[in-house]
Amino acid sequence: MNSLARPLSLLKCPPSLRPILAARLYAAQTGLGTTNTTPPPRRKAVTAFNDDGRIPWGDLTAREKAARTTQQTFNFSFIILGAILTVGLADNGSSARANMA
Repeated sequence: MNSLARPLSLLKCPPSLRPILAARLYAAQTGLGTTNTTPPPRRKAVTAFNDDGRIPWGDLTAREKAARTTQQTFNFSFIILGAILTVGLADNGSSARANMA
């Protein structure tokens, strides 16, 4: 009965207040007094082959930390090997040109 009387009283209000009062007619609150019982979404385990660094270090398990460390150690050693080979080939090329002269 109250919900029928309210729209009639809404028409008696000044036009500037009508949108504010009308908005309140449809407001709803959900979850009052309840707790969030849904567990956080499960994530795929991090391995040395699928780690992209999106998961913070503090959120990783000991096994996942070892996998990330292994991956990054391999990547770093690959970069160092590439740098050594680059310097070696550049040095070899300059000594080959010196021998030709």
